[in-house]
Amino acid sequence: FTPNPTYEEVVTGRTGHAEAVQVIFDPMKIGLVDILRWFWEAHDPTQGMGQGNDSGTQYRSGLYYFDEGQRELFEASKKAYQEALRKAGVDGEITTEIRAASDFPGGVFYYAEDY
Repeated sequence: FTPNPTYEEVVTGRTGHAEAVQVIFDPMKIGLVDILRWFWEAHDPTQGMGQGNDSGTQYRSGLYYFDEGQRELFEASKKAYQEALRKAGVDGEITTEIRAASDFPGGVFYYAEDY
């Protein structure tokens, strides 16, 4: 991984980073299960290293957990969504990486742009 790359460096696909959205939520207003439902339905998790016309490792699908409970929930939701895709006639395998946030030195998320 390139430490603290700029956005321009990330989009080259050579830094090991992915474009990401950090989700901060109030669990009293919305549950993690609801957020995961949106996550799976808002993109195509079977595209591997890309989304739509964007291709490269920086466009991979990923979920990063902070505790064992989150990991179990992420894995269970992936399995359920894979089953739903199969029932809908989609043959592709989900390629979403599910990893511990602690796997990333310096933190799993940081701002690469000022806006």
